[in-house]
Order: sequence, then C-alpha cells, then structure tokens
Amino acid sequence: MTPTVPSRESIVAHVRAVLDDTDVRVTRAIVLGSVARDEHDAMSDTDMLVVSPDFEGAPGARRGRPYRDRWECERFGSVDFVEYTPAEYDEYRRREDGLIAVAEREGIPVVSIATEPN
Repeated sequence: MTPTVPSRESIVAHVRAVLDDTDVRVTRAIVLGSVARDEHDAMSDTDMLVVSPDFEGAPGARRGRPYRDRWECERFGSVDFVEYTPAEYDEYRRREDGLIAVAEREGIPVVSIATEPN
C-alpha cells in the first residue's frame, strides 16, 4: 500500500498550528524545499526556516525543541527546522546566495498569531 502524501496546504496549515501552539515569538517563518515547490512525496521532509528573538543565547539544538515536540511525524513526515535570531537572519541574508535567498525566492511565508508584520 502506498503511503498517503499530505497536501502542501495541509502541511502549511500544520506548520502554522505548531508555531501558534508555542510561546516562542516568531518574527518570520518560511516553508521551503520540496513542500514549497509542491514536489514532495512520501519520503520528503518539511524544511522550515524560523526566526525569533527568543533564540538569542540558546544553543542551536535547543531552539527548535518547542516545534519538534508538537510536530506530527506520523501524519506529516519528518521536519527540519533551521532557526535564526533576527540578527543572524539579517547577517546571512546579506550574503544573497544561501538558504535565506532561496527561502525568500521560493518559499511559502507562514503567518503565525505571534508573527510581526514584515
């Protein structure tokens, strides 16, 4: 039996729900990769870029914990969170050729209740 592949819309809705279900102040969140391009399959993960001032001083491995704990792997597959502080995001954004450039060009911005306007 072929596994059911969730729609891009249902994945983005789940991302939004996961972000809204934490106390982390999110200033930017972008779904990128195969889900954003609507080319994902049963083996694809969801790639997420999340920016928050709450990540300041937190080691990388701890930044995404509130999200990973709420992610429904059985239903939506695995997830890869890339987390930046606003200062880190701005620094990497200036490079114009990395992950952030791709995310801004090809990604799906996710609006969260805690999201500040861009």
